[in-house]
Amino acid sequence: IISILFMLLYSVFTVLPAHYAKHVMDYLVDALKLDKTIELKRFILVGAAIVAVYSLKGVSYFIQNYLMGSLSQKTVRSLRDKLYQRTVQMPIAYFNRQSSGRMMSRFTVDFVTLNEAIITGLVGPLRDMPTVIFLFIIMFDKSWQLCLMSLALLPVASKLISFFGKQSNKATSKRLNQFGELSTLLSETITGIRVVKSFLMEKYESNRFAKENERLYKHFLMSIFIASYSFPLLEFIGAVFFVFILTYGGYLITNNVITIGDFFSFAMSFAMLNVPIKQLNGISIRIQEGIAAGTRIFSVLESDWKIEEIENAKTLTPIEKEIKINIKEFAYDDKAVLKDIDLTLKAGTITALVGSSGSGKTTMANLIPRFYDIPADKG
Repeated sequence: IISILFMLLYSVFTVLPAHYAKHVMDYLVDALKLDKTIELKRFILVGAAIVAVYSLKGVSYFIQNYLMGSLSQKTVRSLRDKLYQRTVQMPIAYFNRQSSGRMMSRFTVDFVTLNEAIITGLVGPLRDMPTVIFLFIIMFDKSWQLCLMSLALLPVASKLISFFGKQSNKATSKRLNQFGELSTLLSETITGIRVVKSFLMEKYESNRFAKENERLYKHFLMSIFIASYSFPLLEFIGAVFFVFILTYGGYLITNNVITIGDFFSFAMSFAMLNVPIKQLNGISIRIQEGIAAGTRIFSVLESDWKIEEIENAKTLTPIEKEIKINIKEFAYDDKAVLKDIDLTLKAGTITALVGSSGSGKTTMANLIPRFYDIPADKG
């Protein structure tokens, strides 16, 4: 609440110079027409007022930016904790289907992207929208005719901002997925570096990494391309609208409908309007990037992966006699790996499982601590 209040103050101090520009300009024009001496103290007062306004604007920006940044970090911290708790509660089968790089990228890149989107998505609209509204109020006060002409800019800008946002969402989703692939490759190489060295696979692994890194570069380049062409395009459209406003404003001045001060104040407000509109475009792009990152994070938080607990399950006591294993069949995704297993492991003894790679030794060992569930009719 405190941050929102200072955002409003920031917006007010931002638009004040445009409002009072009318009085300064009309004073100068009247003084020149009447051949009056322009008082120096007027300029000193205006200068002091400008310094005061920008100082208060700076203080307001600092307070709201710090508080909203703190709120964003608290939100991300809470989500990161929940994601970690959910991840460690997942069954082993989930980890077998997920690469370590993809899981790690959710805790790193995805949260960085989400954090930027939260800051931008909260601060941007609350800070820039009031500025836009205040500027339109000033513009309407100075010339309702020119203001109505300027309103035609809003639907055009809104349509373009929405289009840029959708493009950014697609590009960000591909970029985050590719970053996961690159992280997986990096993790596998580092953990298996002895294998790489043993078989002289350094060049092969370097080429694999280079190809994945090139794909990531291209996805980043697409995001940069979208952000780069959207800003000048909005600026160009704003310039075209300003040409019409300048022409019509000249007509209103020559017909004594508005004063030069009114037009100067209006033009200054319109020029200032260009900044928050372009920032709203950046906000849309950031929010779409945050949605893409948030979708990946919440796909884990809201997943239906869970360990099924039997109602009134018994707590196992320490092994005193033996472990009996009876498995009719166990399969990974409909591919049976164990069949007709009947085994007794005596307490205090060591049992060795011997067999070729892929024969089910590790699976057998993982089933004893219940890393996987066996259907009731299978074992």
